[in-house]
Amino acid sequence: MTEEVHKALINIFGPRVTNKPIDLQAYSRDISPARETLASFVVKPQSTDEISNLLRIANKYKVPVYVRGGGTSHWAGWLPVKGGILVDMRSMNKIMEINEEHLTATVQAGCTWYKLERELKKRGLAYLSSELGGPSMTVGGSIVKAGGGPYGTCKYGLHGYCDVVSLEVVLPTGEVIRTGSRAYKNVPPFDRFGAGPDLTSFFIGSEGTLGIITEVTLRVRPVPEKEEYLYFVFKNWKNVEKVGSLICRPFGDELAYTFYAFQDGADLENIHCFIHVYGYSSEEAELRVKKIKEICGRHDGKEQDPEPVKAMYESKWFLSDIFERGVWHFVGGSVPINNLVPFVEIWKDIVINKYKFLNCAFGAWPYPRAWLPYVQFYYKEPDEWDLIWEITDVLTKEYVRMGMIPYRIGGPEGFLPYVKPQLNGYYEFLKRLKKFLDPNNILQPGILIDQEEEP
Repeated sequence: MTEEVHKALINIFGPRVTNKPIDLQAYSRDISPARETLASFVVKPQSTDEISNLLRIANKYKVPVYVRGGGTSHWAGWLPVKGGILVDMRSMNKIMEINEEHLTATVQAGCTWYKLERELKKRGLAYLSSELGGPSMTVGGSIVKAGGGPYGTCKYGLHGYCDVVSLEVVLPTGEVIRTGSRAYKNVPPFDRFGAGPDLTSFFIGSEGTLGIITEVTLRVRPVPEKEEYLYFVFKNWKNVEKVGSLICRPFGDELAYTFYAFQDGADLENIHCFIHVYGYSSEEAELRVKKIKEICGRHDGKEQDPEPVKAMYESKWFLSDIFERGVWHFVGGSVPINNLVPFVEIWKDIVINKYKFLNCAFGAWPYPRAWLPYVQFYYKEPDEWDLIWEITDVLTKEYVRMGMIPYRIGGPEGFLPYVKPQLNGYYEFLKRLKKFLDPNNILQPGILIDQEEEP
C-alpha cells in the first residue's frame, strides 16, 4: 500500500513529495524537547485543490495526515505521532489581497507574519498583535492554536479574539468551506459572522484536527501616529499584578498595547516590565503615558531608560541572539487577571528552590481581563534534556491543578496528558465532533484528542 500511496501523491504533487530518509529527518523535530518522530512522506502543497485531493487519497488508503506551518511549535503540535503524510504549508505563502477600504488582509495559511507586516507597512497599515514564535511563524499556525505574544495583547488579546474575519478550510474528508461573510456567494470577507453559529471560532484553536486552514482573512488597522516606550523595574509581583489589571481595566480602551513582565531565574531581585503605548494622536499617546507612569509609581515601580524596550519592540522579537542561552521550552497558559502571583510562587518553589535550575525565566503579559504567564526554560547540553522533562512534568501538573488553561495542547508529548482529565464533558463532545468530521481519523490523529480514544 505504501507504494500505491506514493504513486498517488506523485500524481498530485510531482517532485514536491519526498520519502527520502534525509528529508524526513529534517521534519522530525519541533523546537520543544519532544522526541523525534518520522513521517512516511512529506508533501508541499501550493493550492487548496491539492490539499483537498491529498485528503481524499488519505481517506482512501486510511493514511494519517499531519500539518506543519513554520515548525516553531513548542509543544509537539504537529509531530507525526502515527507516521503517515506530513504537509509542509510554507509554499502556500501568498498575500491574496490587502483591502484598504474593508481594512482586511487575506493570506494563504503558510504566509509568515514578517511577510504580511512588511506589505502592510508599505500601505500605512499594521496587524497590531504578535506571535511568541516570532515573525517566522505562519499565520495559519498561529490561528490553529489561538496563539499570541506580548506585542499588542493588552489591547487586542490573542489571535481570534477580534482579528480573524474569515477562514477557508479543507475538511478532513476533502470538502472546502469558507466561514463568515465569505461563505456567501460573491460576498467579500468583510464580516466574521454569517447565518448560524460562528464557524470561524470553531476552527481557531483546533490545532489542525478539524480541518486544514488554507486561507485567512485578518482585520488590520492604520498605523497609529504616535508610539512611546516605557521601562519599569518592580520588586514585588503583587504590584505587577495590580498594575497589569489597572492598565487593562478600561476594557476596550486599554492604556497600553503591550505590558510585558519577566523575571530571570539568575536575577530574582528584579521584575522587568516593558510597556508599549500607541496613540492615533500625540495627545492620546501622552495621556496614556501619563496615566501609566502614575499607576506604576503608585505601586513602587522604578522608571528606567526605555531604549532597550524600544529596541526590542522595533525588532519585533527577531533577535540575532534569540537562542544564545539555549533552546527554548515553555510551560504556560491563561489565568484570571487577579491570580498571577500564586503561579510565580510555584515557579520559584519547584524550579528555583527544589531543582536549582536557574537557566530559566518567568514571564507574563496581560490581555483583556486575564494574564498569560509562562515559564521559559533554556537548555544546551544533552544531559539537560531529561531534567527539563522532569521539571516541566512536575510544574505542568501543578499549574493545571491550580487552574491554568493551556493556550495549546498538542499530543502525548505536549499538554494532552495533563489537560484531558480536566475537560470532562467538553472532551467527550470534542471527540464526537472529531468523529463526525473525520470518520476515518485521518487528520492529526493523537493531537488534541488521545489517539487511543479516536475512532
